[in-house]
Amino acid sequence: MSTRRGAWVVNRIGAGGWPNDMIFINPVTKTIQKYFPSLVNWQMERQLNDRFNHENYSLRPTHRPLRN
Repeated sequence: MSTRRGAWVVNRIGAGGWPNDMIFINPVTKTIQKYFPSLVNWQMERQLNDRFNHENYSLRPTHRPLRN
């Protein structure tokens, strides 16, 4: 993979074996994302780095995962 700004590597399967879109696309999480975007970005960065350490492969991006 070759990028200038880095990339977030996202797995399709989330915690407990559920697909990520089923976990993150619902009214409750959308409301939290609307009112607390920095909290959601922080949590998502933590979860993404738990599964795949972006620093080890020099893929740590300069942008947040849910940047508008």
